[in-house]
Amino acid sequence: YEDAITSVIIVFRDITRIIEAEETLRRYQLLSDYANDMIIFSDIDGKIIEANNAALMTFGYKEKEILNKSIFDLVMPNRQALVMTAPPERPDASGVYYEATAKKKDGTAFYVEVSLQSAQARNNRVLLSILRNITERKRVQNELEKARANAEAANHAKSEFLANMSHEIRTPLNGMLGMIDLTLLSSLTDEQRDNLLTAKACASNLLSLISDILDLSRIEAGKLSLENIEFNFKEFVEQTIKPHLLKAQAKYLLL
Repeated sequence: YEDAITSVIIVFRDITRIIEAEETLRRYQLLSDYANDMIIFSDIDGKIIEANNAALMTFGYKEKEILNKSIFDLVMPNRQALVMTAPPERPDASGVYYEATAKKKDGTAFYVEVSLQSAQARNNRVLLSILRNITERKRVQNELEKARANAEAANHAKSEFLANMSHEIRTPLNGMLGMIDLTLLSSLTDEQRDNLLTAKACASNLLSLISDILDLSRIEAGKLSLENIEFNFKEFVEQTIKPHLLKAQAKYLLL
């Protein structure tokens, strides 16, 4: 029995790492295929190597078409929007984050937020570009900026109007107060003098109110100062009541 099998050699190979690597690759593939963000791999010169479904759908290219393109044909960086100092054509190891204008196959332009990272793949370096469509966000930002500018313009116009009108009203009031003071120097009965003093107090209160309106402009300019002034509360109440005395008596109210 020279040809009979007398022994068997069994070789076991641990393929755990291979299976784990394949599983990891499948997870990344699923993440790339179903991600809402556009993911594009390109070589160091920008030639596109791979693009996920979101990128193909957004830009309107088929896979074979986009592989003949450069990432810099699709995305035009706005250098004023660069977050890091490294230029997008040659990102360093820390990557680049910036806003850019992207162009679809049909020529339609839209805004994107780009995260560009350089990585080593075997013996070659590749660029990983993750793009997010921010067109709607930019539109809202522009509308908010316009609304803010309009609000500031309206507020400035209001302050200017108040200042001009307050000065215009002050002029005749000062004239009235001056004439009342001149009349008080003449011969008057006690009742006439008391009535004129009440009228003067009312005009002075109105003048003070106009000054308060002007204080709105001072508040906005940060130049308003507050003062602590002592006053006679009884006299203050009496001066407040006097202008309404006739109307109160007409309604049979006791003061």
